[in-house]
Amino acid sequence: MDTLQNSFEDSAPSADITGTVPRRIDAHYIKEEVAHLLHLEKGFFYTVKELAIRPGKTMRTFLFENRNRYTKPVIFLIVTSLIYTIIVGYLRIDERVMTGKGDTYASFLTWVQKNYGYANILMGFFITLWTGLLFRKHRFNFFEISVLVCYVMGQCMMLFSAEALFRGVTRSSGGTSQLLILIVLLVYTGWAIGQSFEKKTVNYLKGGLAYFLGTVSFYVVAAGISMFYDGVLKGS
Repeated sequence: MDTLQNSFEDSAPSADITGTVPRRIDAHYIKEEVAHLLHLEKGFFYTVKELAIRPGKTMRTFLFENRNRYTKPVIFLIVTSLIYTIIVGYLRIDERVMTGKGDTYASFLTWVQKNYGYANILMGFFITLWTGLLFRKHRFNFFEISVLVCYVMGQCMMLFSAEALFRGVTRSSGGTSQLLILIVLLVYTGWAIGQSFEKKTVNYLKGGLAYFLGTVSFYVVAAGISMFYDGVLKGS
C-alpha cells in the first residue's frame, strides 16, 4: 500500500523551473486547447452573433475601436469555410457547381470545391476591388475594406453551412433551400456592406452589387485564364 501511494505521489504534478505547477489534463483543459488552436478564445461565436445582428457596428468597432473581442478576419473566413467543407463532406451532400468546357477550368472548379478557404480569399480580392470602387468617396482604404469583406464572406459561409446542414438532415434535393439561401445572401451582403459605411438605401444596393460583381469577376477571370491556357499555351 505504501508503495502504491509513493508511486502516485511521484506521478503527481511538480513545479517547473518557474515555480508553477502544470494544470491537470481534463475535459476543460482539452476544450481550451482546441479553442486556442482555432483562435476561438478571441470570440468566434461572439463574432458570428454580432455579424448576424449588427454587422456594420461590428466591423467599425474592429477597425477603429477594439479588436480584442473578435476573431481575426482572415482566420474567421478560413474557419467558417472549413466548417462548411466538413459539413458537406460528412453529410455527403452533392454540390452543384458550374461546369467549364476546358479541362483547366473544370479542374479549377474542383479545386474551389475542395479549398473554399483559399478560394474565398482570392474571391475576396475581387469583391474588395468592387467595394472600394463603389464606395470610393468614403474613408476606408483597401486593407480596411478587405477586413470588411472577409467578415461578410465568413458569415456567408456560416449561412451556407446552415443550409447544407438542413439539406443533409432532411435529405432534400435542396432546390428550394438553395434558391432561398442565395436570396438571403444577396440581402445580407448588401445590408452588411452598406451598413458599414452609411445607413442609406443606395449603400445597401451598392453593397449587394459589389459582392455580386466581385464573385462574377472571380469566375470570369478564372475562365479567361483557363481558356487562354487551354487554347494558346497548352495547344502550342
